[in-house]
Amino acid sequence: MELKKVGVVGSNSRAVAESAKRAGYDVYLVDYFSDLDTLKSADRVFSLQNDPFHPDLHKGYSPEKMAEFAIESLEDVDGVLLTSNLGSDFKMVKKLEMHFEILGNSSGQVKRARNWRGLIDALHGLGIKHPKTILSDASKLKRDVNKLNYPGIIKPIVEKEFPIMFVNNESEFDDYHDIFKKVKNTEILIQEHIQGIPISASVLSSGDKAVALSVNQQLIGVEAFGAQPFVYCGGIVPLCERSPKTAEIEGMSARLIKELDLIGSNGIDYVMENGTHDIYFMEINPRFQDTLELVERYREINLVEGHLNSLNGELTAGNYRSPGYYAKGIFFATQKNFAMQNFNSQYEYCDQKTRVGDLSGIDGVKDVPRGGAIIQKQDPICSVIVEGQSKADVVRALLDNVGLIRNSLG
Repeated sequence: MELKKVGVVGSNSRAVAESAKRAGYDVYLVDYFSDLDTLKSADRVFSLQNDPFHPDLHKGYSPEKMAEFAIESLEDVDGVLLTSNLGSDFKMVKKLEMHFEILGNSSGQVKRARNWRGLIDALHGLGIKHPKTILSDASKLKRDVNKLNYPGIIKPIVEKEFPIMFVNNESEFDDYHDIFKKVKNTEILIQEHIQGIPISASVLSSGDKAVALSVNQQLIGVEAFGAQPFVYCGGIVPLCERSPKTAEIEGMSARLIKELDLIGSNGIDYVMENGTHDIYFMEINPRFQDTLELVERYREINLVEGHLNSLNGELTAGNYRSPGYYAKGIFFATQKNFAMQNFNSQYEYCDQKTRVGDLSGIDGVKDVPRGGAIIQKQDPICSVIVEGQSKADVVRALLDNVGLIRNSLG
């Protein structure tokens, strides 16, 4: 069947929709957000957001709501591309498979990629390190945390089901009691904390072959962006100039994706340990990654086109790699309004909601809310994409934008 009408479904899928449009498809986007540029990214946009002037991601979005909304909204599409945490949740993928052709990993493949019991066997077989990990649940969580020793990381199996938590001691664990009461019927990961640089690999796979497109630095919990600890808030592509270490990461990533029989565009998260520079596997996201816009610039490819070609057994990555660097920062509304320290090393505080002003004058601004919109604390305000000749250039450009965005807030 010729592919003409493509659905894109996810909580923040503008970039994938734009890539699909550039590839020549009729695009029907189902998204939570109704940002100004999101509304222009597809032939038709269905937004789960009831009030674009008062968005509330925490109350208005869930994978279940998004899947149901997609089923209600999309008609006569030839297939669906999944993004964000929806594409990493095998239950939601299975639900959508009953209504659409999924252009990517099946629910079975997603389940395999997110199943830590099977992953540990695959990692051991390939000689890939991972943090000490215990699979637990709410009923035995405290006992299992004590087995691993503090400090530790507690996170959900299903992406973003509850916040990732860093726990230093038993007293801090008790502070999270109310959260754990709400996740009684789900598996929970407890992991040793590896101190280091969060990185990722973007991999394209046809099933028989896999190639790493880039090794990237992740921006996690950057206080200057208003992000909470362990919250993803952007990335830098590439991590550094190509080296034996990046070649090692590329090779292990391609082997792991092939071992798990994943197809299309996939992302793998790692931590590069401080001091040793050893690479520790953290998780696989068997769907498009937030770095898509950066990887496309770095490799001069259309990643949706490459993804769809790979589903037909054809890898079209090419050999080009830009000599420059590309970065994306995601900026959040927070009580510590971007945590900008003044000369007295004090923080300026704002209300728990942030009113957005005019962001149009900021170069590279994306995911732009309407002027006057009220953004809830810890929800994203917008993102910015920058490029430069060095990593220092793009980091400086992102930090320069902190002040510009902050000045636009009411």
